Amino acid sequence: MKIAAGVLVRSPIEPSLFLAFKRAKSDNQGVSLPCGKSDDGEDPYQTARRECLEETGWTVIFHMLEPYVSFDEKDGFQVWIFSADLDEGFGRVISKSPNEGEAVWATKEELISGPYGEFNRLALSHFNIT
Repeated sequence: MKIAAGVLVRSPIEPSLFLAFKRAKSDNQGVSLPCGKSDDGEDPYQTARRECLEETGWTVIFHMLEPYVSFDEKDGFQVWIFSADLDEGFGRVISKSPNEGEAVWATKEELISGPYGEFNRLALSHFNIT
């Protein structure tokens, strides 16, 4: 089974904001959670950690909470979202993939209105963010 994984990180400075990624070249406008496909041999935790680092430049520490897991029937992926905190000093978000897009702090409304809006809404709800 194909796996994709990502993280839900609340801003340590402004709790109404969440770490997000805005793709530079996409038909889907808006922001999404840092997330992507697994590389060969990766488990969902490794994928989520790597994708967050690639898309935002930051590493994360996972919370001891049950991840949100869903199945994307369109693309055939099992998608895992982990609740996490930043593992480094806080400051501005610096993207490690400037050609792919930029990391930003987004509101839950922006996440819900983005390209994966319903998925993001369900992930936020799973972690009791309403």
